[in-house]
Amino acid sequence: MVDLNLFNYTKTENFSTKQKIFFTSIYLFSKNGINGVSIREITKIVGIKESSFYNHFKNKDALVNEIINLFIHKFNRNISNEKKIENILSEKSLKKILIFLYVSVFNSLDKKMIEVTKIMIIEEFRNKNVKKALKFIYSKNFRIIKTIFSNLIDKKIIPYCDIDIISLEFIYPLTSFIIETIIREEDGIIHFDIEKISEYLSFFEGLILKGINNSNLKLINDNLVNSLINELIKTENRNLTTKEQIFEIATDLFYEHGFNGVSIRDITKSVGIKESSFYNHYTNKEELINTVINYYKNASLKDLPLFSDEFLLVYIDKIGLENFFWVAHKYNYELRGGKSLTKLTRILVSECLINEKAKEAGLEYFYNLYYDFMERIFNLMIKNKLLKPISTNLITTQYIRTMFTFIFELELTKCKGLDIEKVNQKIKNHIQFFCAMFRYSTD
Repeated sequence: MVDLNLFNYTKTENFSTKQKIFFTSIYLFSKNGINGVSIREITKIVGIKESSFYNHFKNKDALVNEIINLFIHKFNRNISNEKKIENILSEKSLKKILIFLYVSVFNSLDKKMIEVTKIMIIEEFRNKNVKKALKFIYSKNFRIIKTIFSNLIDKKIIPYCDIDIISLEFIYPLTSFIIETIIREEDGIIHFDIEKISEYLSFFEGLILKGINNSNLKLINDNLVNSLINELIKTENRNLTTKEQIFEIATDLFYEHGFNGVSIRDITKSVGIKESSFYNHYTNKEELINTVINYYKNASLKDLPLFSDEFLLVYIDKIGLENFFWVAHKYNYELRGGKSLTKLTRILVSECLINEKAKEAGLEYFYNLYYDFMERIFNLMIKNKLLKPISTNLITTQYIRTMFTFIFELELTKCKGLDIEKVNQKIKNHIQFFCAMFRYSTD
């Protein structure tokens, strides 16, 4: 049963003790994660005895579940509201409909909801109830968007297209914009870059109105891709040093519990060494954390022969655009760097809202280094008539922001212990859509 009175934060001077506990917890969890905050810390700030907490919440999990309920309640009221959907469907301008969908999300993000959304992002890979709630919201959101696009096709506002693919191509960049906006938030203020989003929506509108030529869709050849990956990856078998073992074990633990949820004792116990031996290799836990963050930055775009100008053109000529992008995805996010790189992706995404250095590294990689890196590749492809002469800024936005959200989905699926094949198929569909839309043609 949802307690709507608990969710009312318009009149802070009339807060009940339960509300004070609730909203104090939201603030602290958004700064340090759920594992990084104790009941004692919450009650100390509220100004009550620790034992009094249990007069209002059965335990910490019950408190967290109420926060999740608030998130779902706000989503249902602001995003999936039937009246709002009717208003959207009454519009005849595709651009207005797309902007309305974006703005409706950002309008729901008041200061308190920014904090709650931060918690959901931080705990997305750790808390089973958060995972469940986000799965519900993602699924419901996808159904809403599919309904809207289906209606637009019926009204002949847009040409017929694969609704699943076009809905995904709309939702995933939107999700990426939201995540970036939340990460860049400062003091409860979010910067909604309407100019950038409007430019992208005009670009997306053009894609939809142009229509997708299904005859231009080319399938990905998994056998060919796997044989090429085997050429690229050389497995190195050797015994790890103690310092490397500490790094690998710490990465595994940070992956599951976050930086705040893991102690030096947890790490050394798992490695099988004395706690004092840790300091022979790292000055403290902070140095280890910084090493983890820096490893991600250095490993992600360094020494990528697949993307050198000469190598890239040879491989595309050999296997085609679709297979090339699929090789690039599997090589960079699944295989290269061993298990650490995959885990570090998830760690960085979760910790960037808690740890300032992780935030700097995440923003630098996802929105600067990787963006510039891919834009250079697209420029090279256009120059060599592999892609149409089109704004590399916009196609980079389309490709990267969709792929960035796929990384989230892959990691969320993995941490649930589910088969990632369905996600991989969606990534393939995205690559096929992208290549079909932007492949160079003399027509």
